[in-house]
Order: sequence, then structure tokens, then C-alpha cells
Amino acid sequence: MNKIKKENVIVLSGAMFTMVALLHLLRLITGSELLVAGFNISIWLSLEAVILTGLLAFFNLNLIEKKTKVFWLKYVLALVIFDALIALFFLINNLTFLGISPNSFSFIFIFDAVLILVLFYYINKIKSLHKK
Repeated sequence: MNKIKKENVIVLSGAMFTMVALLHLLRLITGSELLVAGFNISIWLSLEAVILTGLLAFFNLNLIEKKTKVFWLKYVLALVIFDALIALFFLINNLTFLGISPNSFSFIFIFDAVLILVLFYYINKIKSLHKK
């Protein structure tokens, strides 16, 4: 696997672990109920999930020795993409969360989509400047 592909996989998986850790942390803070197949999942499992996925994200991101500006921009881009997908899921399924209405999720999704386009443009601009 070449360097570019390896870095992209590490960024994507690190962002995924970070997002899962943040969602479990949000559950801990809000005390939200989590149902899986009709069973209520204990809040303490979210504490363990925050620790485990946080460590996995940390160790995953530390696989890259030299973290450039482009690396961190890709990481933020991956987080924004995951956020857009979550907002789109809530919007399509007409769900609310912490008082956020489905209409508000549409604005979050639009904001994320614009931010994704800006980050793509900025990353490509930085890459093209380094090639010259």
C-alpha cells in the first residue's frame, strides 16, 4: 500500500473512532437511552466505549510520524463527512435529538456539505502548491 493510500485509510479510521468516541461521550453527558434490538444498554458501557475508541483513535493517528497540514485537514474533512451522514440520517428518518428538529438537521447537512466542498478545494490547492 503506497503512502497516500495508507495515510487516507489511517485518517478515515481515526476519524471514525473519534466520531464513535464523541457520540458515546455525548450519550454520557446527556444521559440518553440507547436501545439495541429492544434491550436498554447500560450507560457505563458508553464510558468504556469512550475510553476504548478514544485510545484506538489516538493510536491510529499516531501511526503517521509526520503530520502535515494536509493530514489534519483530511482528518477534519472525514469528521465533517461523518457529521453530514449522521445529520442526513436524522433528516431522512424524521428524528429529533436533544431538541434538534429534523428541519434543523437539514441546515446542519447543508452547512456540512458546503464545508466539505471548501475543505476539498483547500486540500487540493495546498497539494497543487507543493507539487510546483
